[in-house]
Amino acid sequence: NLFLPGPGVVNGRHRVSIRPAQGRVSALTMKVPAGFTVSDVVDGPVGSWRFDPGKRELRLSVEPAQNEGFAFTIETQRGAGTLPMDLSLEPIHVTGTAGEIGFLALAFGEEAQPEAIQVEGLSRVNPEDFNAKLLPRDKVGNPLALLQNAFRYGTGKVVAQVKVAAVAPELRAESWQLVSLGEDRLVVATDLSVMITRSGVFRLAVEVPEGLEIETATGEGLSHWT
Repeated sequence: NLFLPGPGVVNGRHRVSIRPAQGRVSALTMKVPAGFTVSDVVDGPVGSWRFDPGKRELRLSVEPAQNEGFAFTIETQRGAGTLPMDLSLEPIHVTGTAGEIGFLALAFGEEAQPEAIQVEGLSRVNPEDFNAKLLPRDKVGNPLALLQNAFRYGTGKVVAQVKVAAVAPELRAESWQLVSLGEDRLVVATDLSVMITRSGVFRLAVEVPEGLEIETATGEGLSHWT
């Protein structure tokens, strides 16, 4: 179960692997996390499927019926508010299984980041242990999100409480200042180099020492100043 929280929407990608212990599997019923809707079921021997939002149930037919291990991918989505936001995330559960183990992971793009995570029924594992094929990718094959947290779970209640915040810009500044002392005034010429190391900025705030006034400000990326 991979969840990708972002501003306005939370996408989920779930890779389900079934191992029949006996007989043939021709249909499955799954419990979908609260608030999520199923957008598609792909990459496996899946025929028709139907999602009931009231019962949060996904019913699908297995075509052809399988007596050996098989897998498929479920794509889900839910609306979300503006950042910051609080999320309660649960994995998809297959109804009627004799046993269940799984992974739950969180990935974030350039606009969101995890601020706090509290889990129940989950054990933290290395992100490298998670199936990175679930990450969305561009046309070249580069991942569009960074896998930051991964957990493993078994039977019992499983939930992750996540607080998601917007990615704040990170700046690094280097300044050179020349102070000229005259008979009637003091002039400070400052060369300020700012490197944006994370996210983007549209405005910079510079603190001016008390007693000084700005005469002029120029720069290649400067639109205007007040």
